[in-house]
Amino acid sequence: MSPRPRARVRLLDVDIGALLADYEGGVTVKMLCHTYGVGLSRLYRILDDNHVPRRKQSRPRVALDVQRKIVADYAAGEAIARIADRHGVSTSAVSDIARRYWRHHQPVRERDELIRLVVAWVMGTRLREAIILRSEWEAQAGQ
Repeated sequence: MSPRPRARVRLLDVDIGALLADYEGGVTVKMLCHTYGVGLSRLYRILDDNHVPRRKQSRPRVALDVQRKIVADYAAGEAIARIADRHGVSTSAVSDIARRYWRHHQPVRERDELIRLVVAWVMGTRLREAIILRSEWEAQAGQ
């Protein structure tokens, strides 16, 4: 026997006044959805229809100097869990900070370099070795 479909709550069944009061009182969006049996999009539609300004999503911010230390520790090859413990943040925060940093600070590779890397990979040369060989080649060519 298949499970019963989840009953949808009709908009008329929701006490909109209480929902709005709870939202303005600071109850989390997740708790409102659970309490009133509405989905996130319906909750936001109710708020928009009643001209209630949305709260800014707040997540704890990690100070810039701490982010720099996290990136330095990560670049040094330290374990994410150890970095998180040292700086008092979650492991996902460490991953997010490192990912954001490396996404914006990795050099953009030229087409010719990408072709050389692919050829090296196809021929069995490890990518890191191919990059090192390229940098050595550039150093020799520059002299």
